[in-house]
Amino acid sequence: MAYLLGMDYHDKITAIRRYPYIYGSNLLIQFIL
Repeated sequence: MAYLLGMDYHDKITAIRRYPYIYGSNLLIQFIL
């Protein structure tokens, strides 16, 4: 389970580096909700 969470976290970091504006806003919304 921790491995899956780690991969999800890594994927999010990679997505932010590639598309900072799109995924950055999505992550902000997720943290708020």
